[in-house]
Amino acid sequence: MIIPGIERLLSRIVPFTTMVVIVLVATCGDPFGPGIGIVHAAQGRVRELSWDPHLRVPDRLLPDDETVVMTREGLEVVGPAQPWTVTQVIEHAALRSDLVAVVDVDSVKGVLVLNDSWVYTRLAGTVREVLRTSRALQFEQGQRIEGDYPNGEIMLGGVRVKAGDRAPVNIPTFPEHRSYLLFLSNERGILQTAHPPLLIQDGKLTYLSPFRAMNLPPDALQGLTVAEVARVARDAKTSPPMSGGILQPIGR
Repeated sequence: MIIPGIERLLSRIVPFTTMVVIVLVATCGDPFGPGIGIVHAAQGRVRELSWDPHLRVPDRLLPDDETVVMTREGLEVVGPAQPWTVTQVIEHAALRSDLVAVVDVDSVKGVLVLNDSWVYTRLAGTVREVLRTSRALQFEQGQRIEGDYPNGEIMLGGVRVKAGDRAPVNIPTFPEHRSYLLFLSNERGILQTAHPPLLIQDGKLTYLSPFRAMNLPPDALQGLTVAEVARVARDAKTSPPMSGGILQPIGR
């Protein structure tokens, strides 16, 4: 049983969010009164920060930090003004990408990026099959590559740092030693995901976190095969119209 208002009161007393649960116990003599005790959740203290591109994450950590959650609310990405079909989602992702490939991922880790002000998730592995490449860059089967997903989690000196575009921050877990379909674009010499990584499971594509965005089909590529996506991606020549719209995720 949680005592009404206790979490709100505690949040005013301390400069971080403390995960505290009040439970009834069958003992007396507790300092909070008979029958009441405190259990701290395993997550411990959580402090929230807003992204600042001018400040390094390690420099913002405090000695008593356990978990720090960073967000960068307010980012706007140009998106479709009208609803897209699944085919249009694939075409757009393919045309934004310098590489569309099946990759056998053997390493997944959080890395500091943007002058150490943010955290990405870096997937590293070997290209199994190239579905499409741009004219600017060429890739081949067997090549080692790394691709960055724009949110992530990292341990810094015993502090867990989670970085996500908006609250609540839920960082997907990408299992190692699995195959993925990756859409990767070259951003200043670093490959970044142009569409969420898709795990290949039992021959079907699977999102590891819900893909929801305005005017895009929910979980657009969920359940498709690599061959189905490859046919559209290889033939993509014209990106669907995007003028006048703002792509705003509505769930993650």
